[in-house]
Amino acid sequence: MKKILLETSFSKIYMIIMVIITLLILGGYFSYAMFTVTKEKENAISIVTGNLTYKLLVDDKETNTLTVPSNSRKDFIVTLSNPNNRVGRFNFYYEGSLPEGVDIGYIEKEGVNTPPSSTGINLEKVDTTGSSNTYIVRVSNTTESEISIELGVSVGLDYNDLDLPSDGHLLRKITSTGTVKEVIEDDIMNRLNYDDSEQTFVTGSNPNNYIWYSGKLWRAVSIDTSDNFVKLVTQWNISTISYDNNSTNFEDSYMESWLNDTTVDGFLGNLRSPEKFIKLDSKWNASMVSDGKLPSEEEGGTIVEDAVGLLNLYEYTMSGSSESYLLILTL
Repeated sequence: MKKILLETSFSKIYMIIMVIITLLILGGYFSYAMFTVTKEKENAISIVTGNLTYKLLVDDKETNTLTVPSNSRKDFIVTLSNPNNRVGRFNFYYEGSLPEGVDIGYIEKEGVNTPPSSTGINLEKVDTTGSSNTYIVRVSNTTESEISIELGVSVGLDYNDLDLPSDGHLLRKITSTGTVKEVIEDDIMNRLNYDDSEQTFVTGSNPNNYIWYSGKLWRAVSIDTSDNFVKLVTQWNISTISYDNNSTNFEDSYMESWLNDTTVDGFLGNLRSPEKFIKLDSKWNASMVSDGKLPSEEEGGTIVEDAVGLLNLYEYTMSGSSESYLLILTL
């Protein structure tokens, strides 16, 4: 009798254990199935919500086009916004290749954003903080025709990196800092004349060669290739004094004396820290020249060693003559 009861109890225990194992297996299967379905549903939702849109304003107008007249530069305020009710990922670029003489980039400045990398950047849902970014985009056009550049925007889900389209290009950072030489040479608006092996001349009727120094506006004329010093000329008239009563030579003239006077009565003496900013032992060819040709010292040219001098006809010619910004300064 005891033997029968033990066998019966063992059979029940065995069956209970088998039932538990079976339930565990089925539970794991259904859990996996439920997880799979949930994931599939999430992906299905992603496909639907992946149809996101964007809002792009250029100077407060809804457009993707930047238009710049010939021989000019223009800064645009570009605002990229997320008008969707969920977080999205956005990319910002210009489309197609640029014509020769045209450049585009962004200005890094406090209060504005830096364009994202190729993978994009997340913007929060509409009407929340972080739902829009503002950029300063600068376009330079040195051609003789008006140009238009189309901006492109890619949109995706916030957890997916974006790719640039085949004709999309990120905006480069436009650097406005550095040495005078670097800024002048890096600016596409400046057409440079390299015909002289010793000096590189800035040409054109309206180059971006303005420099503010010591309370005066100057223009960069040329860059010395040996030491990278930049020759400047004042934008405004600075004196009406007599050149000289008895001679037209610059050397030993009233003009030379006043320009290089380091006292408070002289031009040099009123410039800010000239020993830091000015090459005090500069050499100037003060000879009379003809046909735009500058005689060398061996050919009888008069070389004057001064911190401040005057431009000669050769420098005027190499800067573009009648098509040079220097013509306006002489009027």
